[in-house]
Amino acid sequence: MAQRPVFISKDKYPYYHLYSLNFSYHSGFSKAQKQKNIAALHEEFSKTVLARNGMKITEISSKSPDPDAVKLSAFNLNKFVPSLNRSVPLECVFQSGKVFANGGPYKDLLEVTPRAAKKDERLKTSGRLIAFEYEGVRYPLEPKTVFYDWLYLNACLENPEVAAAARFSSRSKNSDCSIKSEISKSSKL
Repeated sequence: MAQRPVFISKDKYPYYHLYSLNFSYHSGFSKAQKQKNIAALHEEFSKTVLARNGMKITEISSKSPDPDAVKLSAFNLNKFVPSLNRSVPLECVFQSGKVFANGGPYKDLLEVTPRAAKKDERLKTSGRLIAFEYEGVRYPLEPKTVFYDWLYLNACLENPEVAAAARFSSRSKNSDCSIKSEISKSSKL
C-alpha cells in the first residue's frame, strides 16, 4: 500500500483541500509500472464519496495518460528566465534555485535536462536547505511550497495555451494529483 495526496480545488482560500488516498502500489521504475500506479490511485479515488458526487481526477505528471496533463508536468512546462532570455523546464528552475547551508544556488542546473537537475548530487550533499533564489531574489522556505507554487503558476501564465488545453481537457475534473508526490515530500519539498 502507498499513500498519495489528491488536491481538491475550492473557490475560497486556501483554494484546495488535501485528501490522502491509500492504494495498492506496484513497485518498479518503468513507465508501465508508474501508469499502473496511476490507474490504481484513480481506481481508489473512484470509490470515494468525492467521486460519487461527480468529482473527477487528473494526473499532472510526465507519466499521465492525459497528454494535456503531461504538458503541465514540471519536466515539460517551461518557465522564462530573464537572465538567460529564454525559457527552460520548470524542474530545472526549481532545482537551480535551491540554496543550501554549504552551497547553491546551482545555476548551471538551468542548462541540463530536468532529470539531470533533479538527480544532481550537490542537492543531496550541500547541507540543509536554507532558502530559494531566483534571478538574484531570495525566497524563504516558509510557507512551505510557496516558492514552487509561485514558479509553477507563473509558468502557467507564461504558457496560456498549455494551461488552456489542460483546463479544456479536464474541465469536468476538479482534483489533481501526482503519483510521485508523497504526503511528507509535499510538505517538505
